Amino acid sequence: MRTHSFRALAFTASTIACAAAHGQCDAQWFTNVGKPGLDGPVWASTVWDDGAGEALYVGGEFWKSGDSFLQRLGKWDGKGWSEVHGFNFGFVYAMQVFNSNLYVGGDVFVNKDGQSYPLAVLQYGAQAWTGDGYNAPPGIPDRVFALERFAHEGDRLIVGGEFGLYPLGIGQVPLGPGTAPKSVLAMTSYPGLLPQLFVGGYGDTNISVFDRLSGFRPLSSGTNGPVNALCIFDDGSGPALFAGGDFTDAGGVAVHSIAKWDGESWSDVGGGIKGGLLAGVYSLAVFDDGNGEALFVGGNFDSAGGQPASNVARWDGANWSALGDGVTGDGATVLTMTPFKTGNKEFLYVGGWFDQAGGLPSNNIARWGCPQEKACYPDCDGTNSLDLFDFLCFVNQFNAGVPYSDCTQDGVYDLFDFLCFVNAFNAGCP
Repeated sequence: MRTHSFRALAFTASTIACAAAHGQCDAQWFTNVGKPGLDGPVWASTVWDDGAGEALYVGGEFWKSGDSFLQRLGKWDGKGWSEVHGFNFGFVYAMQVFNSNLYVGGDVFVNKDGQSYPLAVLQYGAQAWTGDGYNAPPGIPDRVFALERFAHEGDRLIVGGEFGLYPLGIGQVPLGPGTAPKSVLAMTSYPGLLPQLFVGGYGDTNISVFDRLSGFRPLSSGTNGPVNALCIFDDGSGPALFAGGDFTDAGGVAVHSIAKWDGESWSDVGGGIKGGLLAGVYSLAVFDDGNGEALFVGGNFDSAGGQPASNVARWDGANWSALGDGVTGDGATVLTMTPFKTGNKEFLYVGGWFDQAGGLPSNNIARWGCPQEKACYPDCDGTNSLDLFDFLCFVNQFNAGVPYSDCTQDGVYDLFDFLCFVNAFNAGCP
């Protein structure tokens, strides 16, 4: 059955989870997201205002950052990490803001009565895990891998995981006829006159779309491998669905782990990504790093479009480009990417499993974007405060030969740049 064309529907970028941020400069890596980062993989991230202002929330399999004990769910305010108090165990694989609450999905969360559930809720303004029965909705078996807002007979939160799909809200009424992937790994929604929910994972055709008129249906013949990530991106020819995963065929078209669906057919994305036996795409995000809005692709790979790219790359609709030296380490993999504003700049926060970003030490989380304006030159890490971390940031930038660290602007990186930085630091900022 022919699907509804994207071009026939209104598109509102602000409602898409992979929404864009904007900037104008030469982007670079910043590794000062806590010291020394996080001690385990980061699987999920999102921005949420818990009543104390917007912050970046990350979840995964970590326990701490330095001396900060986080227990698999942490809050980053742009300056430091803090624990989400009362959060009890369980790996975190998905997060979504819905009705001003933060929903956290994963495996085995334990409430105050000792009951275990794979889905949890943080109440707006509480700034803590309250642990009552509502916070762990019953009826959701197995692990939760994906959460998505979707407007269907009211605003709903759709829960996806090893069990398929489970809609919260409106009495948990099933979405409709048809078949979604048996195990759901990714979802995204498309608003408009006829809202659409795209669901990726593994089983059947590995990807399908739902709307209230037709129920679930496959996108052509789907893919020949699991779909791990979905995102809407306008590459200049109109909004389209981009699917990433571990597959080499999409609707009969030869592809490499990423493909584009324009509402009628599949197409290759500039040769896609390639790597070793575990090569695949696990995260997609739209972001403007100073070179125009683009689709950022994260996963496990060593090239994109035939060009060297270490596990993360940028697709502008026509060409692939690497993000400097990318992220590296034994088994390095990018699992989540989320734009978040730090200081007066928007950065793309990149999480996963790695120990370096841009050739600099960084455990499992780093940020990519424009450096801060030089109106406050010594605020190297862009936190609007001057401290030891600015010195560490400057040393990292100097060692990497980043132009920012040429404080004397003489084209030479030497001791005088350190003295220049110290003088600027002592003088403070306006």
